[in-house]
Amino acid sequence: MRHEIQAQREFLLEAMEILGLDEAAFAKRLNASDFTLRKWLADPDDPPNYQELRPIVWSHVREILAHEALRKRLEHVSLPSEVVT
Repeated sequence: MRHEIQAQREFLLEAMEILGLDEAAFAKRLNASDFTLRKWLADPDDPPNYQELRPIVWSHVREILAHEALRKRLEHVSLPSEVVT
């Protein structure tokens, strides 16, 4: 279980880095409080301050990262300004 818990913190920190967000902005993006994000990032050996991520949050973060990756890929794609019918 310790390995999975460590992966949680690493996963969240990596997501923050990819998105270029600080803790406050990342919490807002997840629609979570700063307090909750700090609990997710806390040391699991400090149970009063640690909270395990629910599966829905893992999925939500993955979807945000996938959307960001797609946005970056499409950033350089030129689309026609008008569609002729």
